Amino acid sequence: MDELMHNSESLDQWKKQMSSLTESISELEQSHQPSTSQTNLSLDPDDWPSARIVAHKMLDASLDYIQSIRDHPVWQPIPDDIREVLQGEQLPEQGEPLSDVAHDVLTNIVPYTYNNAHPCLWGWANGEGKRCFNW
Repeated sequence: MDELMHNSESLDQWKKQMSSLTESISELEQSHQPSTSQTNLSLDPDDWPSARIVAHKMLDASLDYIQSIRDHPVWQPIPDDIREVLQGEQLPEQGEPLSDVAHDVLTNIVPYTYNNAHPCLWGWANGEGKRCFNW
């Protein structure tokens, strides 16, 4: 009977220790909750309907550009003011709204591409490149 009492007391002590350990773990988990930016690693938009609207506008802008490509120069340099903005801009630490990114691309990048689809582009040689051979 003494052995049974001893085992019962040991079991009660073990239960108390486990309960205490469980509480400690729970407190530790609550104190170290990752921030939202660490837990949300998805690239999915927060608002699919708005993303769909922006995507449709981008597609329309792309098709408008291709349709009117003959009205654009084959190539044009990036204006100094836009170049300064792009070169001085820091990489964002957080995401930006898709509509802002789309606007920046259409305004600051697309007009100054090499425009390889232009019908008056007969050829293009980019830079000198690296020499691979010594002749």
